[in-house]
Formats: sequence, structure tokens, C-alpha cells
Amino acid sequence: MPGFVELLYIIVILVIVFGFKRLPALGEALGRAVHNMRAGARSRSDIEVKALDENTSGSDSGPKPKS
Repeated sequence: MPGFVELLYIIVILVIVFGFKRLPALGEALGRAVHNMRAGARSRSDIEVKALDENTSGSDSGPKPKS
């Protein structure tokens, strides 16, 4: 995890490259991209859990071995 000084360097470089006016739009676009990525990962894991539940529920119908 970058420290405070490293983050400060990154912010200064971003201001130099993009300027103050474009930074809010850049931050908004980055936030939307992260949000969409998390939503996609969440929906994929929900689909995998649902498929796993369907597969395990069908295998319990057979006789259980005696121990």
C-alpha cells in the first residue's frame, strides 16, 4: 500500500498531466469503472453459487453409505 508521500506524488503528476478541470471527470469515470467491475464480479459469484447449489441438491437424493 502506498504511503502518504507516494500518493502525494501521484496526485501532483495527475494534476500536471490532466489539469485541475479534467480531474473530477477522470475521478468520476474511474469510480464508475470500479463500481461496474465490482457489480460484474458480484453477479458472477451469485451465478456460481446458484449453480453449485443446484449441483449439490441433486446429489443428495441417492442412498447414503453406512459407516
